[in-house]
Amino acid sequence: MVKRINNDDRVFLGEYSSEQWATLENVMFPKSYVKEAETQIDDLVNLLSIKKGEKLLDIPCGIGRHSFHLAKRGIAVTGVDICIDYLNKLTTETKNINVDYEVVQEDMRSFKRSNYFDAAICLWESLGFFSNAEDDKVVLGNLYNSLNSSGKLLIEVTPLEVWVYNICTNSSSTGTEFANVHYKQIRQEKNLSLLKRNIIFNDDFKRVQIHLFEKDNNTGEEYETLATLRTRSLNQWVEVMENLGYKNISFYTGFSSNQYTIEDIIKGRPVKILAYK
Repeated sequence: MVKRINNDDRVFLGEYSSEQWATLENVMFPKSYVKEAETQIDDLVNLLSIKKGEKLLDIPCGIGRHSFHLAKRGIAVTGVDICIDYLNKLTTETKNINVDYEVVQEDMRSFKRSNYFDAAICLWESLGFFSNAEDDKVVLGNLYNSLNSSGKLLIEVTPLEVWVYNICTNSSSTGTEFANVHYKQIRQEKNLSLLKRNIIFNDDFKRVQIHLFEKDNNTGEEYETLATLRTRSLNQWVEVMENLGYKNISFYTGFSSNQYTIEDIIKGRPVKILAYK
Protein backbone atom coordinates (compact mmCIF):
# COMPACT_ATOMS: atom_id res chain seq x y z
CA MET A 1 0.00 0.00 0.00
CA VAL A 2 1.23 3.50 -0.85
CA LYS A 3 1.36 5.87 2.12
CA ARG A 4 0.39 9.43 1.21
CA ILE A 5 2.47 12.00 3.10
CA ASN A 6 0.27 14.94 2.09
CA ASN A 7 -3.37 14.84 1.02
CA ASP A 8 -3.73 18.09 -0.90
CA ASP A 9 -2.19 19.03 -4.24
CA ARG A 10 -2.00 22.61 -2.99
CA VAL A 11 0.16 21.81 0.02
CA PHE A 12 2.29 24.80 0.93
CA LEU A 13 5.13 23.99 3.31
CA GLY A 14 5.15 27.59 4.51
CA GLU A 15 1.94 26.85 6.40
CA TYR A 16 3.47 23.98 8.39
CA SER A 17 3.48 24.18 12.19
CA SER A 18 6.49 23.90 14.49
CA GLU A 19 5.59 20.27 15.13
CA GLN A 20 5.32 19.44 11.44
CA TRP A 21 8.69 20.98 10.67
CA ALA A 22 10.27 19.01 13.52
CA THR A 23 9.34 15.76 11.77
CA LEU A 24 11.19 16.91 8.64
CA GLU A 25 14.58 17.61 10.21
CA ASN A 26 16.33 14.69 8.51
CA VAL A 27 14.78 15.66 5.19
CA MET A 28 15.69 19.33 5.45
CA PHE A 29 19.20 18.86 6.80
CA PRO A 30 20.92 15.70 5.55
CA LYS A 31 24.31 15.16 7.18
CA SER A 32 26.23 15.90 4.01
CA TYR A 33 24.61 19.33 3.64
CA VAL A 34 25.26 20.26 7.25
CA LYS A 35 28.90 19.35 6.79
CA GLU A 36 29.12 21.17 3.45
CA ALA A 37 27.89 24.44 4.96
CA GLU A 38 31.07 24.85 6.98
CA THR A 39 33.13 24.83 3.77
CA GLN A 40 31.02 27.68 2.31
CA ILE A 41 31.54 30.22 5.09
CA ASP A 42 34.58 32.00 3.61
CA ASP A 43 32.71 32.65 0.36
CA LEU A 44 29.56 33.70 2.24
CA VAL A 45 31.49 36.19 4.38
CA ASN A 46 33.15 37.64 1.28
CA LEU A 47 29.89 37.85 -0.66
CA LEU A 48 28.15 39.68 2.19
CA SER A 49 31.25 41.70 3.12
CA ILE A 50 30.27 41.19 6.74
CA LYS A 51 32.72 41.73 9.58
CA LYS A 52 33.22 40.65 13.15
CA GLY A 53 30.83 42.50 15.47
CA GLU A 54 28.27 43.26 12.76
CA LYS A 55 24.69 42.01 13.05
CA LEU A 56 23.22 39.34 10.79
CA LEU A 57 19.70 37.94 10.53
CA ASP A 58 19.19 34.33 9.44
CA ILE A 59 15.54 33.70 8.58
CA PRO A 60 14.36 30.98 8.63
CA CYS A 61 17.49 29.71 10.37
CA GLY A 62 16.54 26.05 10.82
CA ILE A 63 19.39 24.41 12.70
CA GLY A 64 21.74 27.27 11.76
CA ARG A 65 23.71 25.47 9.07
CA HIS A 66 25.53 28.62 8.01
CA SER A 67 24.82 31.21 10.70
CA PHE A 68 26.23 28.97 13.46
CA HIS A 69 29.64 29.21 11.77
CA LEU A 70 29.20 32.93 11.18
CA ALA A 71 28.61 33.39 14.91
CA LYS A 72 31.84 31.47 15.59
CA ARG A 73 33.60 34.19 13.59
CA GLY A 74 32.36 36.91 15.91
CA ILE A 75 29.28 38.02 13.97
CA ALA A 76 26.24 38.80 16.12
CA VAL A 77 23.55 36.51 14.75
CA THR A 78 19.79 36.51 15.23
CA GLY A 79 18.21 33.28 14.05
CA VAL A 80 14.44 33.22 13.47
CA ASP A 81 12.44 30.06 12.86
CA ILE A 82 8.97 28.73 13.61
CA CYS A 83 10.27 25.32 14.69
CA ILE A 84 11.10 25.23 18.40
CA ASP A 85 12.93 21.90 18.07
CA TYR A 86 15.40 23.40 15.62
CA LEU A 87 15.90 26.42 17.89
CA ASN A 88 16.41 24.34 21.02
CA LYS A 89 19.15 22.34 19.33
CA LEU A 90 20.72 25.51 18.01
CA THR A 91 20.61 27.13 21.47
CA THR A 92 22.43 24.15 22.98
CA GLU A 93 25.10 24.25 20.28
CA THR A 94 25.74 27.98 20.59
CA LYS A 95 25.84 27.98 24.39
CA ASN A 96 28.48 25.27 24.34
CA ILE A 97 30.90 27.57 22.53
CA ASN A 98 29.74 30.91 24.00
CA VAL A 99 28.95 32.89 20.86
CA ASP A 100 26.60 35.82 20.25
CA TYR A 101 23.57 34.00 18.81
CA GLU A 102 20.02 35.08 19.64
CA VAL A 103 17.21 32.67 18.75
CA VAL A 104 13.64 33.83 18.12
CA GLN A 105 10.66 31.57 17.55
CA GLU A 106 8.42 33.44 15.13
CA ASP A 107 6.78 33.07 11.74
CA MET A 108 9.09 34.61 9.16
CA ARG A 109 6.16 36.62 7.79
CA SER A 110 5.80 38.62 11.00
CA PHE A 111 9.37 39.15 12.22
CA LYS A 112 10.72 42.68 11.84
CA ARG A 113 13.34 44.74 13.70
CA SER A 114 13.57 48.19 12.17
CA ASN A 115 16.91 49.45 10.82
CA TYR A 116 18.89 46.96 12.85
CA PHE A 117 20.82 44.40 10.80
CA ASP A 118 23.92 44.83 8.66
CA ALA A 119 22.96 41.79 6.59
CA ALA A 120 20.22 39.18 6.30
CA ILE A 121 20.16 35.75 4.71
CA CYS A 122 17.10 33.78 3.59
CA LEU A 123 18.48 30.53 2.22
CA TRP A 124 17.40 26.98 1.42
CA GLU A 125 14.79 28.25 -1.05
CA SER A 126 12.50 29.35 1.78
CA LEU A 127 10.39 31.74 -0.32
CA GLY A 128 7.51 30.60 -2.52
CA PHE A 129 5.96 28.13 -0.08
CA PHE A 130 3.13 30.26 1.32
CA SER A 131 -0.54 29.79 0.46
CA ASN A 132 -0.98 33.56 0.04
CA ALA A 133 0.85 34.71 -3.07
CA GLU A 134 1.60 38.08 -1.46
CA ASP A 135 3.43 36.64 1.54
CA ASP A 136 6.80 36.54 -0.22
CA LYS A 137 6.50 40.30 -0.63
CA VAL A 138 5.57 40.64 3.05
CA VAL A 139 8.72 38.77 4.06
CA LEU A 140 10.95 40.74 1.70
CA GLY A 141 9.39 44.00 2.86
CA ASN A 142 9.98 43.17 6.52
CA LEU A 143 13.56 42.22 5.72
CA TYR A 144 14.06 45.53 3.92
CA ASN A 145 12.78 47.42 6.96
CA SER A 146 14.99 45.33 9.25
CA LEU A 147 18.20 46.27 7.42
CA ASN A 148 20.15 49.37 8.38
CA SER A 149 20.85 52.04 5.76
CA SER A 150 23.76 50.11 4.21
CA GLY A 151 22.39 46.62 4.82
CA LYS A 152 22.23 43.85 2.28
CA LEU A 153 20.06 40.78 1.74
CA LEU A 154 20.98 37.40 0.26
CA ILE A 155 18.18 35.02 -0.78
CA GLU A 156 18.25 31.66 -2.53
CA VAL A 157 15.54 30.59 -4.97
CA THR A 158 15.06 28.35 -7.98
CA PRO A 159 13.90 30.70 -10.75
CA LEU A 160 11.11 29.91 -13.17
CA GLU A 161 13.64 29.58 -15.98
CA VAL A 162 15.10 26.47 -14.32
CA TRP A 163 11.73 24.79 -13.94
CA VAL A 164 10.66 25.59 -17.52
CA TYR A 165 13.91 24.43 -19.11
CA ASN A 166 14.14 21.20 -17.19
CA ILE A 167 10.49 20.24 -17.47
CA CYS A 168 10.65 20.84 -21.23
CA THR A 169 13.87 18.87 -21.71
CA ASN A 170 13.45 16.01 -19.24
CA SER A 171 10.79 13.33 -18.85
CA SER A 172 9.67 13.78 -15.24
CA SER A 173 7.36 10.78 -15.55
CA THR A 174 10.40 8.47 -15.65
CA GLY A 175 11.81 9.95 -12.49
CA THR A 176 14.47 12.04 -14.20
CA GLU A 177 16.05 14.31 -11.57
CA PHE A 178 17.09 17.92 -12.00
CA ALA A 179 17.87 20.88 -9.80
CA ASN A 180 17.64 18.60 -6.80
CA VAL A 181 20.99 17.27 -5.60
CA HIS A 182 19.61 17.77 -2.11
CA TYR A 183 16.96 15.09 -2.44
CA LYS A 184 19.30 12.73 -4.22
CA GLN A 185 21.53 12.90 -1.17
CA ILE A 186 18.58 12.30 1.16
CA ARG A 187 17.60 9.21 -0.79
CA GLN A 188 21.13 7.89 -0.54
CA GLU A 189 21.30 8.47 3.21
CA LYS A 190 17.83 6.98 3.87
CA ASN A 191 18.12 4.23 1.23
CA LEU A 192 15.12 5.42 -0.78
CA SER A 193 14.41 4.95 -4.47
CA LEU A 194 12.55 7.45 -6.63
CA LEU A 195 9.85 5.54 -8.51
CA LYS A 196 8.18 8.43 -10.31
CA ARG A 197 8.20 12.19 -10.26
CA ASN A 198 5.51 14.37 -11.83
CA ILE A 199 6.04 18.10 -12.04
CA ILE A 200 3.44 20.36 -13.65
CA PHE A 201 2.67 24.05 -13.87
CA ASN A 202 -0.58 25.56 -12.62
CA ASP A 203 -2.00 29.11 -12.55
CA ASP A 204 -0.29 30.30 -15.74
CA PHE A 205 3.21 29.24 -14.68
CA LYS A 206 2.85 30.88 -11.27
CA ARG A 207 2.82 27.61 -9.35
CA VAL A 208 4.72 24.33 -9.64
CA GLN A 209 3.09 21.18 -8.30
CA ILE A 210 5.56 18.46 -7.32
CA HIS A 211 4.34 14.88 -6.98
CA LEU A 212 6.82 12.24 -5.80
CA PHE A 213 6.53 8.47 -5.50
CA GLU A 214 9.34 6.88 -3.49
CA LYS A 215 10.18 3.44 -2.09
CA ASP A 216 11.92 2.63 1.19
CA ASN A 217 14.43 -0.03 0.16
CA ASN A 218 14.74 -1.23 3.74
CA THR A 219 11.05 -1.95 4.33
CA GLY A 220 9.62 -2.08 0.83
CA GLU A 221 7.03 0.59 1.72
CA GLU A 222 6.09 3.13 -0.94
CA TYR A 223 5.38 6.79 -0.23
CA GLU A 224 3.53 9.49 -2.15
CA THR A 225 4.35 13.15 -1.46
CA LEU A 226 2.70 16.32 -2.76
CA ALA A 227 4.02 19.86 -2.50
CA THR A 228 3.41 23.23 -4.15
CA LEU A 229 5.86 26.02 -4.89
CA ARG A 230 5.16 29.49 -6.28
CA THR A 231 7.64 30.49 -8.97
CA ARG A 232 9.05 33.72 -10.38
CA SER A 233 11.46 34.42 -13.20
CA LEU A 234 14.72 36.25 -12.54
CA ASN A 235 13.20 39.47 -13.90
CA GLN A 236 10.11 39.02 -11.74
CA TRP A 237 12.25 38.67 -8.62
CA VAL A 238 14.05 41.88 -9.57
CA GLU A 239 10.74 43.67 -10.10
CA VAL A 240 9.38 42.54 -6.72
CA MET A 241 12.54 43.59 -4.90
CA GLU A 242 12.94 46.91 -6.66
CA ASN A 243 9.31 47.80 -5.90
CA LEU A 244 10.11 47.25 -2.22
CA GLY A 245 13.11 49.57 -2.42
CA TYR A 246 16.02 47.20 -2.95
CA LYS A 247 18.79 48.27 -5.32
CA ASN A 248 22.02 46.98 -6.89
CA ILE A 249 20.50 43.54 -7.36
CA SER A 250 22.80 40.83 -8.71
CA PHE A 251 22.69 37.07 -9.33
CA TYR A 252 25.31 34.57 -8.18
CA THR A 253 26.04 30.87 -8.41
CA GLY A 254 26.59 29.42 -4.98
CA PHE A 255 28.25 31.72 -2.47
CA SER A 256 31.17 32.60 -4.72
CA SER A 257 31.36 35.79 -6.73
CA ASN A 258 30.63 33.89 -9.95
CA GLN A 259 27.73 35.43 -11.85
CA TYR A 260 24.65 33.30 -12.51
CA THR A 261 24.50 32.32 -16.20
CA ILE A 262 22.46 30.35 -18.71
CA GLU A 263 24.70 27.37 -17.94
CA ASP A 264 23.43 27.41 -14.35
CA ILE A 265 19.85 27.34 -15.62
CA ILE A 266 20.65 24.36 -17.83
CA LYS A 267 22.31 22.59 -14.90
CA GLY A 268 19.22 23.25 -12.79
CA ARG A 269 20.97 25.30 -10.13
CA PRO A 270 19.24 27.68 -7.73
CA VAL A 271 20.32 31.31 -7.78
CA LYS A 272 21.64 33.46 -4.96
CA ILE A 273 20.21 36.99 -5.24
CA LEU A 274 22.11 39.75 -3.48
CA ALA A 275 20.40 43.11 -2.98
CA TYR A 276 21.12 46.30 -1.05
CA LYS A 277 18.90 48.67 0.86
